[in-house]
Amino acid sequence: MMKLKITLMSDLCTGNGTGYGSLVDTETCYDEYGLPYIPGRRVKGLLREAALELQDWDDSITDEMINEMFGEPGESFQTGSKLKLYDFKLEKYDDLVKDIQAHPTLENRNRVLKYFTYIRYQTSIDENGIAKENSLRSTRVVKSGTTFMAQIDNVKDEKLLKKLCNLVHHMGLSRTRGYGEVKLDVIPSRNNQQNHQAIKLNDDTYYQLELDLKNEVPLIISQGNTMKSIDYINGASILGYFAGAYLRNHDDGEKFRDLFINGKLIFSNAYPSTSDYQTLMPNFLSLKKVKDGHEYYDDIIQSFDKKDVPQLSRVSNKYMCFDTNEEHKTLHSVSKEMVYHHRRPDDKSIGHVVENAEGMGTFYQLEAISSNQHFKGFISGLGKDLKELLPYIGTSMTIGKSKDTQYGLVDIEKVNVHEIKEIIMTDEIIAYLASPTVLLDQQTLTYTEDKSTLREILSKTMNVEFKEDKSSDKKENSSAVGYTTYSGYNAKWNLPKDAMKAFKQGSILRIKLNKPQALQRHYYIGLHTQEGLGHVYIFTLNELKKRHFGQFDDAHEQGKEEQDVENMKQTELYKFCLEDKYMVDVMRLTNDFAFKNQKKLNSSTIGRLLLMLKEAKETDKNQDVIKHFKEAYVDSIKTDAKSNKVKKLFEQCDTTLKDIEAALAKYPDVYNNLHYKAYRELLLMLKYLNREVEVNE
Repeated sequence: MMKLKITLMSDLCTGNGTGYGSLVDTETCYDEYGLPYIPGRRVKGLLREAALELQDWDDSITDEMINEMFGEPGESFQTGSKLKLYDFKLEKYDDLVKDIQAHPTLENRNRVLKYFTYIRYQTSIDENGIAKENSLRSTRVVKSGTTFMAQIDNVKDEKLLKKLCNLVHHMGLSRTRGYGEVKLDVIPSRNNQQNHQAIKLNDDTYYQLELDLKNEVPLIISQGNTMKSIDYINGASILGYFAGAYLRNHDDGEKFRDLFINGKLIFSNAYPSTSDYQTLMPNFLSLKKVKDGHEYYDDIIQSFDKKDVPQLSRVSNKYMCFDTNEEHKTLHSVSKEMVYHHRRPDDKSIGHVVENAEGMGTFYQLEAISSNQHFKGFISGLGKDLKELLPYIGTSMTIGKSKDTQYGLVDIEKVNVHEIKEIIMTDEIIAYLASPTVLLDQQTLTYTEDKSTLREILSKTMNVEFKEDKSSDKKENSSAVGYTTYSGYNAKWNLPKDAMKAFKQGSILRIKLNKPQALQRHYYIGLHTQEGLGHVYIFTLNELKKRHFGQFDDAHEQGKEEQDVENMKQTELYKFCLEDKYMVDVMRLTNDFAFKNQKKLNSSTIGRLLLMLKEAKETDKNQDVIKHFKEAYVDSIKTDAKSNKVKKLFEQCDTTLKDIEAALAKYPDVYNNLHYKAYRELLLMLKYLNREVEVNE
């Protein structure tokens, strides 16, 4: 593996296809934290264009070499030999995210964005050199000097890659008008073969390999040929990654079929997890929330008088933590975003999206799982079979749509191994469908959504007898079952898979047994269990009754790390955002104070004070500009009356800013900078007010 580094030699706008009301006509790309990034898809396109240009004067560069590195334009299936390039993030991105998560001040992404970007304005000029009416446009640009890094994989010809990087000098919008001058460098990166080194397995022992995952970039996991992503990493995607890695070193013979097709290995869905990788699972479909309230009830597990409970509504698309017994728990959801792309026309002189036609560009949008979220999944099987996968468990993997271009980079942060031998003894169970479950009616050989068939298959799989379900004659419910359609997409053949009726994940059944029996915790039923379907999780009723279903909090963002702000090193980003937070108050107080003190100083005195303040800023070495300004300049005013008037004015200004000074007592350098800006704003406002008075007189 290696990385590419982009250094901005001039301001850059990558353009995300949106604007910001009347303030910004053209926005640059930035993530949920306000940190700008460069889409990897665009850089890969520039490298391909550089390869085509290089081919014009270097006969050794063939079409086969270019297609081998970049793939053919528009192809839907790409082999593992093609170059994979991901989004370019700021250097020390992880440190920046931790700083932002630890400081509430930085969670305002507009403040963070202002630190790395600014807004440039331009207008159109007519033949007389006069700006055209309504032609003013604003563009947000990333500041020159900013550096970005991205991982690049599957580089077969490093020498050619370095040549192409040397040919890419501009990117982004308005590259012919001074924007987007860049420098690309290839640098070595980490080894991707370290996560399996310490794993020891016995051949005939059944294990579960838990994978703690984090998506470094947006992730698109779709079922069927759709533009929307599901909110978890399905087992089929994980299976596909390992199957592809295995085939690069083996043939698709009997061993391959046993591991990946016949079900000797089971690849579970990787559901969202907490930042410390506590297990989250789809919420019970029986879970209901008080409408416009915060109380939750489960009418299958709990006993309560419904007459005393307000109107309830279903809970959907949430995830519950099963690793904690705390009374106050959290319902998690997955953060998603819309991403926009267009394929440039074959005629590169056309630099914008055009109507879809042969040889022309197309515009499209995709829904993706936002980056930097955590997931947890597992691979189950005998030790001798899992050993076949160990060489391919590295530090990362690529899955989902456009995984070779920009998306789909998932870090394997940790691998945990444990034996599966948990047994529970009970006479009443909660059978929880932890994943979509596809069942066949054995008589008609069609997909079925019949609950009695589900119970029958569960009974046979678990080898136990269930008591007859008479829930229709009872006040209590015995099941909460939902239905969905499960499908997929065969990328190799560019065809959708069969759409199958399925029981929805989160469905639960309360079942009584004829007698107490020893049961396993996990079972698999139905079709395609090797790719995560049909996972049944068994709980005892008493286990779930001990859980408190009253209070939940909503957590819409993953990865919030609680850290002591006092122990955090105050970065330049933090200081900038802290200053920006108080700047509005400083300007308001300063302007109000100026209106109350207009005409107390004449314009020539104000002009000299502004010049003195500027000189103090330029000559002061200790950042205490105000003290230097007063001692070296204000105290030097010879006329006592004027000196006293100036001193009193600034003393009153200091009193006005006293509350802000108290709030920033721990950050004197931030306060000093704000203090300087307040003095400057005060003098400029007084000068403006004097001018207004002179004009009116």
